[in-house]
Amino acid sequence: MSSRSARTGTVVAVVSHRRVRPERPVVLFPRRTLSVRPLPALASLLTAAALCVAVLPATPAVAEPEAAEVEITELALEVTEPDAAPTPEASASPEASASPEASASPEPSASPEANASPDASASPEPSASPEPSASPEPSPSAGAQARSRQTREQSVEVEEDTVVAELTDESTPSFSTLGVTWDGSDVEVEPEVEFRTRSDGSWSSWQTAPVSDAVSGQERTGTDPVYVGESDGVQVRVSGAEVEDPQVALIDPGSFEAPAVLTRQAAPGTARAAGSVVPRPAYISRAGWGADESWRCGANRVNSTIQAAIVHHTAGSNSYTREQSAGVVRGIYAYHTRTLGWCDIGYNFLIDKYGQVFEGRAGGVDRPIMGAHATSWNTDTVGISFMGNYETAAAPAAMLEAGAQVLAWKLSLHGRDPQGKVTLVGKYINRIAGHGDVMSTACPGRYVRAKMGWLRDRVEAIIDGSVEDEPTPTPTPAPTTPIGERWQAMGGPDGVLGWPVAPEQAIAGGTWREFRNHDLFASSRTGVHWTTGSIRTRYRALGTARSVLGFPTTDERAWPTSATRSNTFEHGAIVWSKPRGSHEIRGAFWNSYRSDSRMRQLLGAPRAAEHRHPRLGVAVQDFETGIAFWDGGTTALGGGFANHYRRLTDAQQAERGIPLGPEETSRTKRVPTQRLSKATFFWVDGGTREVYGGINDKYRQLGAEASVLGLPLSTEKAGPNGSRMSEFEGGAILWTKQHGARVVRGGFWDAYRSDSRLRDSLGAPTTDEAPHRRLGIPVQDFEKGRTFWTGRTTALTGGFANHYRRLDQEAQYGRGVPTGPEQTSRTKRVPVQRLTKSTFYWVDGRTREVYGRINDKYRELGAEASRLGLPLSSEKAGPNGSRVSAFEHGAITWANGRATVRYY
Repeated sequence: MSSRSARTGTVVAVVSHRRVRPERPVVLFPRRTLSVRPLPALASLLTAAALCVAVLPATPAVAEPEAAEVEITELALEVTEPDAAPTPEASASPEASASPEASASPEPSASPEANASPDASASPEPSASPEPSASPEPSPSAGAQARSRQTREQSVEVEEDTVVAELTDESTPSFSTLGVTWDGSDVEVEPEVEFRTRSDGSWSSWQTAPVSDAVSGQERTGTDPVYVGESDGVQVRVSGAEVEDPQVALIDPGSFEAPAVLTRQAAPGTARAAGSVVPRPAYISRAGWGADESWRCGANRVNSTIQAAIVHHTAGSNSYTREQSAGVVRGIYAYHTRTLGWCDIGYNFLIDKYGQVFEGRAGGVDRPIMGAHATSWNTDTVGISFMGNYETAAAPAAMLEAGAQVLAWKLSLHGRDPQGKVTLVGKYINRIAGHGDVMSTACPGRYVRAKMGWLRDRVEAIIDGSVEDEPTPTPTPAPTTPIGERWQAMGGPDGVLGWPVAPEQAIAGGTWREFRNHDLFASSRTGVHWTTGSIRTRYRALGTARSVLGFPTTDERAWPTSATRSNTFEHGAIVWSKPRGSHEIRGAFWNSYRSDSRMRQLLGAPRAAEHRHPRLGVAVQDFETGIAFWDGGTTALGGGFANHYRRLTDAQQAERGIPLGPEETSRTKRVPTQRLSKATFFWVDGGTREVYGGINDKYRQLGAEASVLGLPLSTEKAGPNGSRMSEFEGGAILWTKQHGARVVRGGFWDAYRSDSRLRDSLGAPTTDEAPHRRLGIPVQDFEKGRTFWTGRTTALTGGFANHYRRLDQEAQYGRGVPTGPEQTSRTKRVPVQRLTKSTFYWVDGRTREVYGRINDKYRELGAEASRLGLPLSSEKAGPNGSRVSAFEHGAITWANGRATVRYY
């Protein structure tokens, strides 16, 4: 998957399988040999029948071969300090020139069975692929050199190329693929892994094993698997960063032979309309290359679509024969699943240098199976990997042509422009991109990278191919089969279906057959029905009859409206509309959509597939004119309410909840209304007005639009002091975290709404309006004040309000209610509040009050402007049951029904 130039640095782990005399005792590394046994023939046959989706001709039953016996040997590497062992003699590590290089990267024409591949002239632009000898070995890039320097700085300082440990005098079992792994839980810096292997008694030169970046967050990580050819000895050294529990896995893929019907699937014919779905190319199924399906850990995830293709190379040796290619794939599969612990092979397709296409990740070649080849870019992409190292060898024309055929087929299934671009994971990339376009790697190698423009052009040419080509004739459908009878009834080869392009085959308890622009499906439950066009493409992407939809129960027809087209299936439907294309409806949504004509009319055609809402946690599906929700039952939003809901973010939608029932007409206001679990929508003056959250709870408690508040005038907005506020015809509801939702209405609301100074002085309400038991008038408390209604609104605020609240209701009755707003004394320059039975002053940070008969006398004299001045304290008890208030220059005493003034 990746390829990087070699670099030097601190060696922290070595395993060496050669016999040399150590200068001190050595540690023998433990070995594990995993002999992976074949499944019984019957179980293997059933597995392949379920997983191999390639078209098979109608031939007599062929017993599927047992899976290949793959042997994996795992050897632990000894981790030591950099100075834990002497540096071996130069003779122990031969120079690269001492290893024969010619066989490592042969010319394409030198490969065995080269005459079985198309001539160079048969593939476009063969001369554009330079021969390996035409270019020298690449030097490290600036980025690779920088990473090397950074790695060396973070590791223990030792001399370059110092081998700190080795294992002597041990051979290995035969193997052809290797990989090195380590504990991936705490690795911040990638190490460099170098290896060399022994074959026929000779050692290869040291090579760098690329570190895998296909997936992240794994407990165990390591290099990509490297095909090295048949070998019986290995040396490995790890440098640049310390790793825990390093091991080398040596894989012998075993031998395997499969009947041609399983090994190489027949390609269908090519006749079609230009720009339509490209016929599937020939490929070798998983059963054909000997996959042991027991290694997988369940069904692979399925993408919703394919947006782009990521092109890789496997790296490793290019010196494999046509017959060895399946073993290379088995080795990669074994390493990914048995060594790294993945659930399947990482690539969707692998293509060898002869142009053979191998099915990769299981789940159906027609389906958008999510691979494991490019971390974040695994979603909505297909990953193909050219088998070999194309950093050092030219890309064979047959291989590139096969890759173009696969990409044309996969992209045409999803209507993607091979020359287009798309933004994925924040990167704007080509629809056909190299691994290095999305991640920091040299993959797919410089020689494939140089052909990426040609590859896009070739894929485009295949998709836009001639409409005059006739299909390769296939056997006429047998008239005794349901599909054959339907074909004959529809006019046979002269009818709309034309000639078939593939043999009839079994699927999911029924059969299907592919025609030029149609697919026919038959089952005893549903009869025979066809799909075509965009619906056919979507049905194929879902897995056709193996999908949750099952078999079609109708041909394509105009439904649910004359402007839409659809096929219904056993468990759903696929509906096409011109603006939105084809999308499926299934499960509970389908049951409601099918049975409720009002809901169909409300929703229209689907505009996206069903998905789980990330914040609400319920199933949701978007339609042209509405949105459907499932939470134990199907409910829907339609029209303007649905449009308003779509404009909200996921978090805002979660604050509104989901519909509780169908849209209704308000009995009191005669406007459309929609009640949701956390909100209420009204359609007023051509727009949606909403109430939601805690304010909505209060609104419903009061009777909603039937209450004194009436309809909302606007959507919720910010209120004073961080509150939230919704305004209504007859008032407002304000919500604060501390006091919840409170109503301001009537005269209080008129004053609160129109007087910004009063609103700022009061803050948000802390209680609802209520009658004062002794005063006999409505009052309401706010964060910073209290309002009073006596035919008009007056208020106490700040310290005066706090003082008033501390009094009991009887004492409040004795002070009366405010007669106007708070003022500043003209003579004393202090805040003053006049009430009907008292006067409050703010002096020295607290309230001083004069009330009752003493207040009457005080005001008669001129209050604070009189000779007495300001009060020094509140009224208190005097001698003989009298009441006394002290002032700056005197006192007023109330006794025996009269007020007496003394000055001093």
